[in-house]
Amino acid sequence: MNRIDWNKFRFVNPDCQNAFEELCYYLFCRKFKLYEGIITYHNQPGIESEPIKLENGKYYGFQSKFFDNTIDGAQIEKSIKKAVNTYENLDVIFIYLNKNPGKTNKYQGKVEELAKKKM
Repeated sequence: MNRIDWNKFRFVNPDCQNAFEELCYYLFCRKFKLYEGIITYHNQPGIESEPIKLENGKYYGFQSKFFDNTIDGAQIEKSIKKAVNTYENLDVIFIYLNKNPGKTNKYQGKVEELAKKKM
């Protein structure tokens, strides 16, 4: 698999946050074989588009975060709180990041904890 050079990505896409959100939209649609895309109003509370309902009856959403230097876990946590409090039916949230959170990601547990509280 080719690795994305984020410095080149920034150079080609001066508005790298919006370009990254668009890339994540395509990845999300492709993951679920939604080849014609989904109707979306970008930047819903806590997630990038309205949750979609799949054949399994579950609702899925996604959040994309493009960070310049380090991952801001508090920003991710804030988005997840907003999403789970806004969408009663939201079952799964995919979080797309331009950086690897690493094995010592101290916010992963918090994000999972927030999601479980809503169940």
